[in-house]
Amino acid sequence: MNRKYLSWLCLVYFGLLFSMSTSAQQKPLLVIAVPAQMAWTDTGIEVQEGEKFQFHASGTISLQVGNPEGFCGPEGLDLQTQQQPLPEERLGLLVGKVVRLIKTEVDPETKEIIRQEEINLFPIGQEKVVTMPSTGRLYLGINENVVEDNSGEFLVVIRKQENRFFD
Repeated sequence: MNRKYLSWLCLVYFGLLFSMSTSAQQKPLLVIAVPAQMAWTDTGIEVQEGEKFQFHASGTISLQVGNPEGFCGPEGLDLQTQQQPLPEERLGLLVGKVVRLIKTEVDPETKEIIRQEEINLFPIGQEKVVTMPSTGRLYLGINENVVEDNSGEFLVVIRKQENRFFD
């Protein structure tokens, strides 16, 4: 076998081994606090459809200040309502959304800026790898619409998963 070819194969093999061994120790792309009293937190991350991101969340929030049964972690409470962003998921669950701006208009009478957006919501919870459903800006939030009486925050570590030969 040709020496150059054998050397090249060895480099490729050890390069793949190195990339797989360091992937488990991949540095976070972002560590962000998600306050329970804000509807959505802008991560500042622009994502592409099909990219994979790993989320790991910790912390405790209260879904109603003063209610001793309103505390939960990133997995939320075993309760669902129709007045939450993802009605089929647990109340208080850590959720994400990707927002793609389609266009903006200015209302001629009120001068208010009107945004037309494509929005894709998805559940996260405590730990999950999510394939991005669309291209746009990534936001994190709590699966609840009435957030003004909430308290606490989730701390979320976000890592982008690189495409590899062996997954």
